[in-house]
Amino acid sequence: VVYQRVGHRRFSLIFFFVVVLGRSPRLWAQVSFTPDIEGYAELAWGIASEDGSAGNLKHGFKTTTDFKIVFPIVAKKDFKYRGEGNVYAEINVKALKLSLESNGGAKFDTKGSAKTIEATLHCYGAYLTIGKNPDFKSTFAVLWEPWTANGDYKSKGDKPVYEPGFEGAGGKLGYKQTDIAGTGLTFDIAFKFASNTDWEGKPNGNVQAGTPSKYGLGGDILFGWERTREDGVQEYIKVELTGNSTLSSGYAQAAGAAADDILWDVGAKVSMKLWGLCALAATDVGHKKNGANGDIGADALLTLGYRWFSAGGYFASQASNVFQGVFLNMAMTAHDCAAYIKLETKGSDPDTSFLEGLELGVDVRTYMPVYYFAARALAAQLPAVAPAIYFPVYGKVWGSYRHDMGEYGWVKVYANLYGGTNKKNDAAPATKWKAEYCGYYECGV
Repeated sequence: VVYQRVGHRRFSLIFFFVVVLGRSPRLWAQVSFTPDIEGYAELAWGIASEDGSAGNLKHGFKTTTDFKIVFPIVAKKDFKYRGEGNVYAEINVKALKLSLESNGGAKFDTKGSAKTIEATLHCYGAYLTIGKNPDFKSTFAVLWEPWTANGDYKSKGDKPVYEPGFEGAGGKLGYKQTDIAGTGLTFDIAFKFASNTDWEGKPNGNVQAGTPSKYGLGGDILFGWERTREDGVQEYIKVELTGNSTLSSGYAQAAGAAADDILWDVGAKVSMKLWGLCALAATDVGHKKNGANGDIGADALLTLGYRWFSAGGYFASQASNVFQGVFLNMAMTAHDCAAYIKLETKGSDPDTSFLEGLELGVDVRTYMPVYYFAARALAAQLPAVAPAIYFPVYGKVWGSYRHDMGEYGWVKVYANLYGGTNKKNDAAPATKWKAEYCGYYECGV
């Protein structure tokens, strides 16, 4: 189920970086001509009168049909092509789709799209990447995707993320070496550059209210080591650093912001998975266009895990304003945090598996406890204006078993149980919570 002004002369000095590639045989080898057919038929009865008199009434049935045939020449998919040798070009196309679609009867239109196209020129480890704009935001510390007991906060865009920094169109110049001398060591050092508008003053990305022809720079560093064990598990240790800044004020200025605002961000992340132990520590600090009160914000994340057990904590400063929009209908009033603890076994993970195909787990989380205690203190003084909420705790228990049936398929039985101390309530004046214990379950085959 394409610019002219009378009485003036204008010229543009334009530099192009172009990477040209030939056709990839592997791409065209994956074409598909299986048609997708969509259509409908409708039967309706109606009555009408041209002059409003009863004698000129007309009525009857009407059948309406329509159809569309789509020949997916290339199904929606990511494609990657690279040359060979020490100097070569590489192109990455994300979500490429090409098809023939019917447009009334026997007429067909060619329709195609691609999410991003990124081209890279490699030369003995050095590289230049264009096409996809560089990332000038630090987003290492990301809060785990939230959920509540009544199934909300699962839609796209509901994930709280602090993103200090800026956007723009530009390129990335770097040097990278992987698996140095067969040791598994890797390092990647890159320099990024961008402008907020093009030579015609048109915005590059989300940089409205900025002054044209402003520039920004940044840098990324990655040091890492990785290996694959005999049982197929990948182990690694990685250190990632980033720093970005606009070169002057006015790059992207929010309404009411100071005229000398410079957007900047720094971030760091250390992650590892080794001998069953997993750990991650990350932080982001910076000033973004729409920062709360124009202040510098920060957040941090720490998670630790060993085989079946894992736990983590997240901190967000008031200026980061991470929780607004997901848990709050207003700006954050103080620094706050979140935490979780989890036990789980995965049937496909040699480090945690009890039985192949069996997955079991329990996950307990809390969000914004600082806000809760402040609300409770307010309730003691002004009960009429304080939000009526319980201490925010949410839990999930799940289990599933998958049985493979050879080359014919598989059967999976699953059950999930959610519970929480507050129900989602968008109508509340301050918080999106409502003091109500709730839960729901899912089960199926």
